[in-house]
Amino acid sequence: MPEIRSTIQLQAVMSGLISEILDQVTQELLDKLKEIIQEVVYDHGNPVNAYQRSSENENFKNSWIRDNAIQMGNSVESKIYQDPMLMGLDSSNFIHGSFGDDIRKDLAEVLNMGLTGPYWDDKTNQDPPLWWRLPRPYWDQFVEYFESNARPMLIKAFAEKGLKVI
Repeated sequence: MPEIRSTIQLQAVMSGLISEILDQVTQELLDKLKEIIQEVVYDHGNPVNAYQRSSENENFKNSWIRDNAIQMGNSVESKIYQDPMLMGLDSSNFIHGSFGDDIRKDLAEVLNMGLTGPYWDDKTNQDPPLWWRLPRPYWDQFVEYFESNARPMLIKAFAEKGLKVI
């Protein structure tokens, strides 16, 4: 551990430790989000009649990324977010598109809420509903996981760096 002789040195050391902790925890959270997406979105149904799944059209999961922690004044932040443009597009084959439209920017909400049809006003009734028209609440499940686990994950990561959080 470095010798700390001033509040500026203390702040620099703490900012570095907190950055490492946030990087670790946001990576763990991102991994969990991708695990939930796999279970709730990809493993939920199979588009055998529409297209064959491959790594190219399963890249919704990989469109979720994180930034390394950065210092913002007296705070440090890191974030997990989606970059829809990381997904491929083949709307004629319903891969991240619908009837010729690019829906990549909307796909996160479409999947979570079970929206359907040409820009979501298709209320076609089918009993039972087709699997892709049902909500696949990956985001709701991730938020629930985050709310229950983020604090314990942070406390554990601080402890691993020798810092006790009360």
